[in-house]
Amino acid sequence: MKVPMRLGALSFLLLLMACAGSRGPLTPEQQAERSAWANAVSERLRAAIYRPRDPRQPFVTPEGTVVVEFSMDAQGRPYTPQVQRSSGSPLLDAAALTTALTAAPFPAPPAFLLSNDKLVTLGVPMNYRMALQGR
Repeated sequence: MKVPMRLGALSFLLLLMACAGSRGPLTPEQQAERSAWANAVSERLRAAIYRPRDPRQPFVTPEGTVVVEFSMDAQGRPYTPQVQRSSGSPLLDAAALTTALTAAPFPAPPAFLLSNDKLVTLGVPMNYRMALQGR
């Protein structure tokens, strides 16, 4: 008899590492647009989440937080994803990088968030929580 899987929870908090540069504070309209865009990026990441399995413990999802940093161009294409802060688990770190790459392309960022080199840099904490996968 097959038991339904219970997947570990993953939460995202999108952090803009370099957004408006030296252009000054954002207007309320820009803040709302930035928030809507960040939510859309977060949803794209949630939909693409890769949950790793350790072959030594195939029914358990490891636990930890990985912060992945990457730049995104004006079309929403990610560049140079890297682990900014490791979870301590190579399996989770690789899963977070995989998620960042497979979620692309992302919604295009608002033009006012782009730096002079036409990129925006994001830091994305990916929180993996332990859960039994089913037996």
